Amino acid sequence: MTVKSLRHLWLALCLLATGCATEVPAPRVDYSKDYDFSRVHSLALQPPGEDQVAGLGRERVDAISRALAAAVVAKGITVVEQAANADVLLRWYLAGSDPNANTAYDRMSLYSCWRCGPAVAEVGMPSWQPGTLVVDVLDRRDGRPLWRATVDTRMAPDVDALTAEERREAARAVLASFPPLP
Repeated sequence: MTVKSLRHLWLALCLLATGCATEVPAPRVDYSKDYDFSRVHSLALQPPGEDQVAGLGRERVDAISRALAAAVVAKGITVVEQAANADVLLRWYLAGSDPNANTAYDRMSLYSCWRCGPAVAEVGMPSWQPGTLVVDVLDRRDGRPLWRATVDTRMAPDVDALTAEERREAARAVLASFPPLP
């Protein structure tokens, strides 16, 4: 094997190991034990408000909503446009995430002579925004929560950081236990 082919093999192994290591954390799920989920055949997605998505941008919000809708459809549940025609409502939002959060830290740099001296506080932006994704299924009639999944997430600042398939896989993982078995 040549050095070049060994480098390619090493790169492929590193990418494979990285891909296998990035799985969606298991969601925490709670639901109403007295609700009959076998009656759920349709749901309507409720778009999150701007204050509930921490400034993610319309493109990313739509991508998450599409992934959740695809996961629901894969379970045999119809997604309808009008809430009045749905059995339940699905609402999602991000909690505890601040896209404008700066990270201040002390760093000693002796890169060039003019910076010789004490440590200087620098401000940087985190490359991933921590937060909790909350997915609620609500009773259409009274808005009562019926099912909730929460999962700790770290969202990349770039909307294209995850492929559509990775978003769908994450949505499937979050909705894996919906509807709960009797």
